[in-house]
Amino acid sequence: MRTVGTYERKTIGIAVGAGLYWGASMLLATVWWAGSTVLDKPSFFDSFSIMVTFALICLLLACGKRFKQKRIQKILALAGIAFFCLSLLASAIAYPDFGWVLPVSLALQGCQTGCFIVFWGLGFASLNKGEAEKTVVVAALVAFAVYGLGGLIPLAAGGVVVAGIMKSLGVVPFLLGLYDMPVVDREPIPKNYALLKPFYASRVFFGASVGVVSCALTFHAPVLPEASIALCILLACVMAGIAVWCLMRQRRITSILRVAPILVIGLLMFPYALGESIPEVFSASSTIIVFLSWIMLSSVQLSDLKERIGWDEVRLSFSEKAVYSAGWLTAYLATFAFCGTLDERILPDFVSHVQMIALYGAVLVACYLMANLIERKDKTRILDTALKLSENQVKIIYDEITAEYGLTGRERDVLALLAKGYSRPLICEKLVIAESTARSHTKHVYQKLGIHSREELYRIIEMRQGRFSSEKDVG
Repeated sequence: MRTVGTYERKTIGIAVGAGLYWGASMLLATVWWAGSTVLDKPSFFDSFSIMVTFALICLLLACGKRFKQKRIQKILALAGIAFFCLSLLASAIAYPDFGWVLPVSLALQGCQTGCFIVFWGLGFASLNKGEAEKTVVVAALVAFAVYGLGGLIPLAAGGVVVAGIMKSLGVVPFLLGLYDMPVVDREPIPKNYALLKPFYASRVFFGASVGVVSCALTFHAPVLPEASIALCILLACVMAGIAVWCLMRQRRITSILRVAPILVIGLLMFPYALGESIPEVFSASSTIIVFLSWIMLSSVQLSDLKERIGWDEVRLSFSEKAVYSAGWLTAYLATFAFCGTLDERILPDFVSHVQMIALYGAVLVACYLMANLIERKDKTRILDTALKLSENQVKIIYDEITAEYGLTGRERDVLALLAKGYSRPLICEKLVIAESTARSHTKHVYQKLGIHSREELYRIIEMRQGRFSSEKDVG
C-alpha cells in the first residue's frame, strides 16, 4: 500500500473523513444552528430521531458478523448517504407546510447519523494502537479547521444540507476503494472480560450526559452571537497548518489527548472570544463538547481494548454504540419528562444547573480515562522497547561468544536455548534433532567455553550483560 511518511492511505482517509464528520457536527451545533431546521429550537421530535438511531444501531449489532465483509461495509456508508438524500427529498416535497413529514425527516436524519457513527467507529476500531492515536489527533485538527472555515459562512437554513454533504463526502474515499477497514477474528480472552464492565459503564455515562444536555436545549436554547471572522480564519489556518505538519513530519502529538476535552471547549469558544456571549456559546456547545469527548476517547480506546479481550472490531464497536445510545435515549426521555413537571419560573435555572453538571462530569471523566489510557500505553511502549533492547543485547552476546570460542552455527543455537533454560528434550523438539545430537552439541559448547554447568553459562552471560550496562552508563 502506498504511504505518505508513516501514514497509510487508510489512516489519512479515516482522519480526513472523520474530521469532516466531526467538523460538520460542530458547525450544526453552533454557527449553523439558527434556522438550520424548520423549528425555532430543538423539540421532542428530535427524540424520535434518536430512537431511530438507537434502533438502527441495535439492528446492526444483531447482524454484526456480516459487517466483516467489505461489501456490507460499503452498504453501510451508502445507506448514510441515501438517508441524507431521502431527508432532503421529504423536506422538499412538504415545503413550506411540513406537518407529518417533519418527524419522518428527523428520523431519516437520525438514520444518517447512526450509519455514519457506526461507520467511523468501525473505522477507528480497525486501526492498531499507534495508528489510532495519530489518526484521532489529525482528525481533530481537520475538524477544527473545517469548523473555522464554516464559521465564515452563516448558512442558517442551508446548514443541514451542507453538513450532510460534508459528512457524505467523508466516506467517498472508502467507497472508491482507496482504503479498507479489515476485521480480524481473534481468540477471546475471557479472563480480561472484567474490563468490559467499566468500559460499558462509561458509555452509559457519556450517553446519559449527552441526553441530558441535548434535552436541556429543548427548554432553553440560547441565541448565538456572530462569530469573529478574523478568529475563524486564524483557527482554520492554525489547525490546518498543524495537521499538514503532523502528516509531513510524521508527528503523533498524542500527549494532547490527555486533555483533549478541555482543548475542545477552548477551540469551540475561540471564534467568539472577542464577544461578551461566551456563556450562551458554552451552553449551546455543551452537547457537541460531550459528544466529541466521547468519540475521541472511544476512537483510541477501541483499538486497545479489542486486543486485550480478543473481540473483533465489529462486535466491540457496534456493542459500544448500542450501549451509548441506550444511555442517551433513556436520559433524554427521563429529563424531558421530569422538566415538564417543573414550574416555568424555576425551569431555566434548574435546566442550566443540570446541563452544567452533566457537562463538567463528562469532561472530567473523559480527561481521566484518556490520561490513564495514554499513560498505560506509554508504559507499554517503554516495556516493549526495553524488551526488544534486552533481546538484541542477548543476541549480540551469543554472537560474541560464538565468534570468540569458535562455536558452529548449530552450537550457537544450542547455546541460546540452554541460556533460556530449555531442557534437552525441548532442545531436540525446537531444533528437530535427535537427543544424541543435542547431547553432543551441549558437550561441545561446555568444552569450548571451559564450563561444566548451566550456572557457569549463566554467569558468563550475566557478566557480559553487566558490561553492556556499564558502557551505556558511560555513554
